[in-house]
Amino acid sequence: MKTTTWAAIALLAAALPSFAYADGFVRGGTAYGGAPSKILLAQAGRQDTVDKLLQQRDRNKDLAESLRRSQEARDRQTQHIANLEAQVDRLAGVIKVRDQRVSELSNIEKQLRRTVAVRDEHVADLSQSVDQLRSTLARRDKQLADLEAVVFAQERDITRLQEQVDNRSSRLEDNRARAQRRGDRLDELRTLIDRRDARIADLQQQVERLQARLARLQ
Repeated sequence: MKTTTWAAIALLAAALPSFAYADGFVRGGTAYGGAPSKILLAQAGRQDTVDKLLQQRDRNKDLAESLRRSQEARDRQTQHIANLEAQVDRLAGVIKVRDQRVSELSNIEKQLRRTVAVRDEHVADLSQSVDQLRSTLARRDKQLADLEAVVFAQERDITRLQEQVDNRSSRLEDNRARAQRRGDRLDELRTLIDRRDARIADLQQQVERLQARLARLQ
């Protein structure tokens, strides 16, 4: 690119005197602003050469503009490439971080798989323990049912015995009441007997006194 630019500059430098000469000839028929000379007149027939030089100058200008635009485009392309390289670097960093994260996630997945395996073993053990517990509970429920049946039977027996005890207690109270009444009656009879005995003793004493009087009277 630099070689092409310098070649274009050299070509323009070599063509500048011819451009100046052609401009002077076209404008006033003079070379460098002076009076007509024999050289100018001799070269008047070289109008085609002048036109070609002018066309060459235009082409050189176009070439210089194209070179400038090409250089600007190349600069933009270089900047774009630099931006792309920066983006590539950022993406490389992102990819590196992503790979690290993927590695971490892979390790976490392995740990989770091991944890799940251990959990499944524990679940299997727990399931077996639950089955055993269910069997034990079933046996216990059957035993409880049997015990409940026995308890119900005993409660019926206790109820029947309680009824019998209540009946016996009622009869006993009745017997006690009758015995109390009999005791009261016996106390009354004893009191009457004691009174009768006292009366008899009094009468016996009176009889004895009377007999004693009779004996004295005789």
